[in-house]
Amino acid sequence: MTTGQISHRLAVTPQMEKPIPMSRKTRAVRVLIAFGAVAVLGTAACGNAEDGTSDATANAPTAAPNADAPPDAGSTEVAIEMIDIAYRTDDLVFSAGETVKFVFTNLITIARLTWFPLLVLAAAQYFIQQQIMTMQLAAIDSAGPGVSLDDALAAAQGVAPLSLLLTAISILAISIVAVALHRIILFNDKKPGTYILFSFGQAERTYALMALLYAFGVAAIFFVIMLFAVSVLMPGIGGAGDIVTRMINGTLDPSVIQASAMFGLIMALAAILVIAIVARLMVLPAAVVATGKLAVAETLALTRGNAWRIIGLWLVTMFAIFAVLMIVATLFLPPIIKNAWLPVMRDPGFDLNAVLKPTLHWRLDHLLEMTALNYCVTILGTALGVGLVSYAYKALKGVPADRPLPGSS
Repeated sequence: MTTGQISHRLAVTPQMEKPIPMSRKTRAVRVLIAFGAVAVLGTAACGNAEDGTSDATANAPTAAPNADAPPDAGSTEVAIEMIDIAYRTDDLVFSAGETVKFVFTNLITIARLTWFPLLVLAAAQYFIQQQIMTMQLAAIDSAGPGVSLDDALAAAQGVAPLSLLLTAISILAISIVAVALHRIILFNDKKPGTYILFSFGQAERTYALMALLYAFGVAAIFFVIMLFAVSVLMPGIGGAGDIVTRMINGTLDPSVIQASAMFGLIMALAAILVIAIVARLMVLPAAVVATGKLAVAETLALTRGNAWRIIGLWLVTMFAIFAVLMIVATLFLPPIIKNAWLPVMRDPGFDLNAVLKPTLHWRLDHLLEMTALNYCVTILGTALGVGLVSYAYKALKGVPADRPLPGSS
């Protein structure tokens, strides 16, 4: 940190005679001239702040200082200290900016390392989701009178195994891509010459295990709290679709409304708990790639005392992602509302559950376009998420954003 000190001696001339009275206008003009002169002198004095000399003194002949000489009578010494503000590597706010910089300066490398694994994932999503929606539509069409939509969907055979298969393929592809992108930021490992990346070694297996445990833990917390809330507060009142339909038709009992409000409050508290856990474990993916193990203890130690800053960084990022999703939604929601929802909602016997069937038909007809868009969004979203986590990890470790972690080759 560089510190420069500049001293100015402003001579004060003793009053020799009675001053001539001046008008307010003249006094104001002179004050403005004085302020202007001080500003010019200050600018000139700070011109060469790096070496501690001003433009005026840099070219002037130097004279040997006389320590025994008394200060000039009537003079005032003013000391100005120039302090450089250094980059704080532990400031998480810089992580968001570094993430955006990383994505847009490494677009070619990101595309080179992510296109193939995520293309495999996109193909799997297309065929599996097509099969799932076809099964759901068949179950809805085969449901007899008096059968609720929830029961019809639950009766669809083969949906659960296909969903689990799609989840497994997603974890596999995202682990390969995430480890490669994390290594770019943490170790400056851009894998030059690699155009088809599909390796699943120890690092990817550990990352996939971490993702499974992470997702299972968060889902388990939500499931236990929701199960408690449903069993205690909402026995026998139906699903969300039934509640909204009865609310529209004016047949909803006030006690059900009160129970629904309590259910929402409990789920909001559960969401706060999950946010706190996620904040403490935010940099766990980067720690797993950096250490090659499930570094939960190191993650908790790094994030101790930084939860609020992490939550703030997370909220800013979520707001940006939400804005992007809203832009994407404007491409698909209007056609869905116009072609799938409005015809059903105009029916006098409107049932909210009946909206699902035309929605599934519309999604099935436009599945290819939605999969292609999701493929592009997944590449960009994965790079942004990895960048945010890795740069936050480096910031908490005290490593500058443009340097690899110590000990990396």
